[in-house]
Formats: sequence, structure tokens, C-alpha cells
Amino acid sequence: MERYDLIIVGGGIHGVGAACDAAGRGLSVALFEKGDLGAQTSNSSTKLIHGGLRYLESWEFSLVHHALKEQKILLKNARHLVDPLPFVIPIEPKVRPKWLVAAGIKLYDTLRPIGLPKSRLLKTAELERLSLAQTPPAAFCYYDCQTDDHRLTISDALLARQMGAQIFPRHPVTSVVSSSLGWVVQSQGLSGTKTVVGKSLMVLTGPWTCGLWDAWQLPFPRPQMSFIQGSHLIVPQCYKGSHAMAYQNDDGRLIFFIPYQQNYTLVGTTDWAVSSIPAQPKITPQERDYLLNICNKAFGHHLGPADIKHAYAGIRSLGPSETPGARSSRDYEIYTHTCPKHAHPFLALSGGKLTTWRHVCEKLVNKLQPHFPQMGPAWTQDKVLPGARPGASATDLFLELATDFPMMPAGILQRWAKNYGLRTYQLIEHRQELGQMGARVAGDLFEREVEFLIQTEWAQEIDDVLFRRTRLGWQWDLTQFEAASLWFGSPLEHPAQAHVCQ
Repeated sequence: MERYDLIIVGGGIHGVGAACDAAGRGLSVALFEKGDLGAQTSNSSTKLIHGGLRYLESWEFSLVHHALKEQKILLKNARHLVDPLPFVIPIEPKVRPKWLVAAGIKLYDTLRPIGLPKSRLLKTAELERLSLAQTPPAAFCYYDCQTDDHRLTISDALLARQMGAQIFPRHPVTSVVSSSLGWVVQSQGLSGTKTVVGKSLMVLTGPWTCGLWDAWQLPFPRPQMSFIQGSHLIVPQCYKGSHAMAYQNDDGRLIFFIPYQQNYTLVGTTDWAVSSIPAQPKITPQERDYLLNICNKAFGHHLGPADIKHAYAGIRSLGPSETPGARSSRDYEIYTHTCPKHAHPFLALSGGKLTTWRHVCEKLVNKLQPHFPQMGPAWTQDKVLPGARPGASATDLFLELATDFPMMPAGILQRWAKNYGLRTYQLIEHRQELGQMGARVAGDLFEREVEFLIQTEWAQEIDDVLFRRTRLGWQWDLTQFEAASLWFGSPLEHPAQAHVCQ
């Protein structure tokens, strides 16, 4: 039976982040995930690295400050995955007066470390170019950052593996038992049952934590959590310009309109309370119509369900002090217990947000210090993620790649630079032109890239490659899908059926 200092259940951004942090401090770590890494809540965010402007209304200054500090860290450590993005917030006097928005944005600037441009009031000519159905009386521009949440999760998992963590995706944990040796954890993978024992245990499964708590009959009180579902749409480009928009809806919510993959707009999010946790969350017709109506109201469009290119939903747990609704935050709560019989530490987490994952994971691992006095100090703040060069953007890396591989198409090199950064050299190896990348799977996805994702990024199924690692699947037409399905040797529904609520 393999023994570890720490066993982690849950392979989202917090699970791989904790595994990375702990392994880098000298602990032996094993992580188990029931499905693909980062396939649930960590793949279903608004894909922003931001402080959370709206949290200032509920006086959560510390949360915003920590998030903005993490934003600056990620702009150094994962710059190819994190792009500064201007946001326009039009004034809606019936929702929030101009002075209130101005005060909030000024405070946002004050809380942010130096790194991104300061906010400003838009000029009259700029207001008229916003493509809104009605020209607002005023609007402000401020800055935050955009990312690919799944690529961020995978990149941190790669670093965790470099640090020595053992990572087991598609290994659902079937039982957890405390013994004199430690936590005995049993999982069921494709190759059979795997049993390991750990001196400590972390359950970082987000909204699924309470269900597992009950199923495993853990020997301490279950935390009280509530849950919200956040859903998003991807639709044809709603407006001109490379800026995002924070639109103030009549119900007080800020709905984001974000440029996405050149020709589309990402719209979201909702915050709808849910009482049960499905295995695969999906956007509801009510959420779909809510977002479509706001989109049509804001820009004067007539979008309907048939115009939706893709939709997704994720569920997150709320901390004990939070209630579902427009004012729910992204703060977190760490639950720490010690098994009453054998004194082995146990930790769980509720809440949290994508931007602050590194900070939260550092706090989680710090809780283990009394049990592992030999453990090293915190270290992740200054460590770049695999593929990154400190401060170098995807454009910087693309220009370097284009010089070294002039025969490769620029569009594909740009996508590789964004997804893989300097790891693109590992992807291409000795090849100098696209014809050497193997058979075309479909579109601009070639055999070599699929092999690379299988060999280095734990990809095992067609969805892992198309809808998470590359984000190519939802852009394809039915013909390309059929070609990809045949190459993978497994049937796959068209994304309009598989991923969009009709």
C-alpha cells in the first residue's frame, strides 16, 4: 500500500493548487479526481482574473485587495494565460448613481498594486461608439484581466507533477477510512482498485463536498453549505471593440460582456440558488432567457436560443456567512478537523474564486505545518507556471515562435503560444512545418497536438481535447465534428445538442 504525507480528493483549481504547494514544500502528495482535471466548476467561470468590483458594495475590501494582489502575481507568473482587458461600465442612474460608481472605481484603483492602467471617465464621442441600444449619460473604463480557467488549472497541475505530486484523474474515491496508519483512501480507476494511505487528507471537491462527507461517514460534523449556479452564454459578437463591458442590470447585478475568441461574446454570469448538485450542471431555460434578454436590452439585438453558439454552467459552494443571490461573494472558509481516534488532520474548503486560488491553497497547506514540522516555507508566489516566461505575454512568445518556425501558419502558432507558451517547443520538437505534425484530425487540430495532450496533460477522451484543452470543439460545424469523432474512435453529439440547453 502506497503511503503519502497528504492525499487530496478533488482535481479542480484548488485541488491541483494545494497539491503543487504541498509537494513544493517537501510533502509526498497524491491527488484523486473522479473525472478530468478541472472539468467542473474550475472550467465554468467567467474566465476573469479580477478583484471583483461589485464586492466593494458589501465592504469586502480585504477580499478585493487580496484578489488584486494575486492578479499582479499571475501577470508575472502566467502572463501568456492572463491578458489585461479594459472594461467599460455604463452608468445606469436608476441602478447606481454616477458618484457611487465613481467612488467604487476610485477605491478599486487604490486597492490595486501598480501594474495596470488607472480608470478614467469616457469622453462623449466614446460613449456614442459603445454600440449600446441607448447612449448612456456617462461611462467609466477600468482594467481587469481575462484568462482560460481550464488552461490555468492544467498548468498548475503540470507544476504539481514537476514538484513530485502523483495525480490520478478519472479515479473516483469510493471510500475513506481512518486507521492507525492514517487515512486509508480507496479509488476505482480503469485499471482497477487503488488503495493508498495518507497522514493527512484534504477534500477540495467544491459543491460535492457535503455529499462525499455523508457517503464516507466522516467522524466530525458536516459543514453547512449553500450552493449557487453560475451560467454563461457564448453568442456572436455583440458589439464593436476589444473592450469588455460590465452592464448594470435592473436587478442590480453586473452582467459581463467579454470578447471571446475573436468573433464571439461571452455573456454572464447568473447567480441562482440550487438545492441539489447534478453530476453535470447545465444552464436552465430560465437562465438562458435571462441572459439573452439582458443582451437584447443592452444592444438592441433580437438574439434567441438558436443564436447561442455554446453555453455552460458551474456550481460553487458558499461559505457559512454567505447567502445565495446577487450579493454573494467569492470569500472562502477552511474547515480543519483532527480524527478523534487517530489524530490525523483533515481539511475541507468552501467558497473561493479563481483569481485567489494560489493564496487560498497557500493558506490550506499552512494549516499542515504543526503536523509536518519539516515542511518547507511557502514558495508559489515567485514560481512561474510551466510554459511561462516572467512577464512575457502570449504575443511576445508568438513572435519568438514565428521567428523560429517561419513555415508554421501564424494563426496556429498564436493559438499554441496562448495555450502552451514555451511548451510549444516541446509540442513541435524537430518539426518545421505543419505537414510534419501528423494527420489532420479536423480544422487546425493535428495528430501531434492530440498526442501531446494525451502524453503530457492527462487527456483521455475526446471532450478533454476538444472542449477543454483546446476549446476548438464548440467552434466547429457538424462535418468537422464527425471527422474528429471518427479519428478518436468514439461517437460524440454535436455541441448544439451536447452542450447547449435548447
